[in-house]
Amino acid sequence: MLRIFRKYYTPGLISLIVLPVLCYAHLHKYLHPKKEYALQLHMPSRNSPFFNFHNFPPKRIYQRIELSGKPTLDSISLSTSAGLIRNMIIEKDTINGICVYLNKNMNYQSFITLLDICEFEKANVFGMVDDNFWIAPVANSSKPADILIIRDPYIRL
Repeated sequence: MLRIFRKYYTPGLISLIVLPVLCYAHLHKYLHPKKEYALQLHMPSRNSPFFNFHNFPPKRIYQRIELSGKPTLDSISLSTSAGLIRNMIIEKDTINGICVYLNKNMNYQSFITLLDICEFEKANVFGMVDDNFWIAPVANSSKPADILIIRDPYIRL
């Protein structure tokens, strides 16, 4: 003997289950927006009368690090530079510095990460000249030195 199974269909049951899930997935970005931050930068030109480019970068022995544009190699280079900056500040090193070469194929995210590292490690002298990003941290300085990019706290948009 064959059993007959009845299929029950209640009109609106699919709409009752599926529509709230779709609406929540679509409206999630509006209900929980991302927090966006901005870093205030000041990049004068070489012809600027307000900045003395003859003193930048400071006279130091710079270790060269290259950002190639490959995410895995860039993350290794950036973590190395973060450790070097941290050691320079801890040791109050005024002899050494870091020169990061920004390759033409470099990702924009790598540049932003480099700025974040300088902000996080509190390197107070850093700037960009041509394709090089110069970092010369000074520990316990009472006034900021000549800098191309002024390190300001994050500003909430």
